[in-house]
Amino acid sequence: MPNDLEGVPKNSYEEILVKAGTPLDFGVSWFGGNEYVTYRGNGIGEFVPQTGKDYELKVVVAPRKPMNLVVEELQVSDGNIVRVPVTMNKVHLCGT
Repeated sequence: MPNDLEGVPKNSYEEILVKAGTPLDFGVSWFGGNEYVTYRGNGIGEFVPQTGKDYELKVVVAPRKPMNLVVEELQVSDGNIVRVPVTMNKVHLCGT
């Protein structure tokens, strides 16, 4: 699926092929700030992809806000991409 998200750079979007029916674990780290203040966020999640379905993982980050990982199934309806939330297990990081 092409990147159709407003404000999301094309070079920050990547497609990968994974095996269906096998739990998929993923982790994300984010760093931001300037020479005076540094922000950091980490997140780990897991879900089981189903055969023949397309998914999108979104990482939502902003200074002073918790990192949010979202998995959505991409469906096409009347020529438009519809995003349907998928239940994901958030994995606790040691030390957080």
